[in-house]
Amino acid sequence: MNKIFRKCRDFGLMVHLQDIPIDKSVSCVKSLKKGNIPLCVVDVSTNNGFDIIKEITSNEELFVAAQNINNISDAYRAIGVGAQFFLLEKFDTTFMSELTENGFFYIPRVNNNEELKICEDKNLECVILSDKTILNGSTMPYVSYGYDNNALFSIINLPSKEIDWERWINDEYKRFLNLSYTEVRLSKNASDEEKLFGDIFASTHKSKTIINNENSLLLECRDFIKTVNYFKWRGIYINPNSAEYIDDKIVSAPLDSRLNGFLIYLKERNI
Repeated sequence: MNKIFRKCRDFGLMVHLQDIPIDKSVSCVKSLKKGNIPLCVVDVSTNNGFDIIKEITSNEELFVAAQNINNISDAYRAIGVGAQFFLLEKFDTTFMSELTENGFFYIPRVNNNEELKICEDKNLECVILSDKTILNGSTMPYVSYGYDNNALFSIINLPSKEIDWERWINDEYKRFLNLSYTEVRLSKNASDEEKLFGDIFASTHKSKTIINNENSLLLECRDFIKTVNYFKWRGIYINPNSAEYIDDKIVSAPLDSRLNGFLIYLKERNI
């Protein structure tokens, strides 16, 4: 898999920078990066699309997709101002071949099974689906607008009004990962102070409390790898020496961060 698409897959979310003024774009992407998302989509069919790409990539290291590129000259222009790949809204095999011949990476929108078959024959990395029924048994990776747990990555829209973007994307990412504390594990020898913390934490997070060999918290997620990448961006890592594997895939491991002295175990839900 191309490194650009691998980065998109590993994070799982991209933010569509719609209707954002140029003078707000840099502060916006800085906030998004603090909130753990370094991937953005910019529509170049808008008046300031190319200028926004140039502004944000000149000031921040980002992975940027240019949307609505329709000809090779605009493709070169988008790459020149900092875009890494393209989201194509029109299915044009001639233009797609030009992009391939010039070494550009792109994701086309497909509208039917015939177009999907063309993409498979071209060995494309993934597609945008107009309708998921187009897959019809195909295992072709796809991109979604809006949340989709089965997509290679999902694209969500930036809020139309200016808000605390860092807080917004953190909340969105936690919802995307379906992060929730489900168990408070108290040691048989837990102190009164530790028991009080456990009771308050369990009540606040609607978690169950069990007696265990150590004080710890169970944090469950929808996708272990995407969640690990989310924490890595925040400087929190897992301990691979204590990880649990299923079929060579890590599904559970403790984080190297504690909460009030309690270990935190990250686990993929339903594993």
